[in-house]
Amino acid sequence: IKKENIINFIYCGRISKEKNIIEICDCLNEVDFDYVLNIIGDGPYINELKNIIIEKYNNSVDKIYFHGELKQREIYNLYHKLDNRIFIFTSLSETFGKTPMEAGMCGVPIFIKKSDITSILYTHEENAYVFDNKYDFKVLLYKFLKSGINEKKSLIENSVKNIKKYDQNIIFNNL
Repeated sequence: IKKENIINFIYCGRISKEKNIIEICDCLNEVDFDYVLNIIGDGPYINELKNIIIEKYNNSVDKIYFHGELKQREIYNLYHKLDNRIFIFTSLSETFGKTPMEAGMCGVPIFIKKSDITSILYTHEENAYVFDNKYDFKVLLYKFLKSGINEKKSLIENSVKNIKKYDQNIIFNNL
């Protein structure tokens, strides 16, 4: 969606219950501005997720867009096509998710749910926003949105630097 006043939230990954995508809907249910949730991926939970969204988040159905499974290049192109992008990740099982890192490498700010590993991978408010729950998410989101262009640019630059440390080629070469 290309509108200056709409925030494009992005989830990318397997659509399964343990990815906790419902919590993304809970988080976004707390905001009071226009947004679109772009869900990229497919999986065994997709039909149940769609049904839960219709039942529990009926007022948000028109704000949630399922892109389906996309190839790597298509994901990259979508990330760069969207305005006002924010990647949101609430997985309970894959806390070293590669999809947040791929989004970060594309210059997409990362909001990620706190887990045992997030403090190893991300520094809160330096290269990502790490949140505990939907209320914490809302406070951090508004803080981010109100921050200046230089703070946002710094977050994105720090995110890219951080993610480069986990490049598989570098890790393999060091081994």
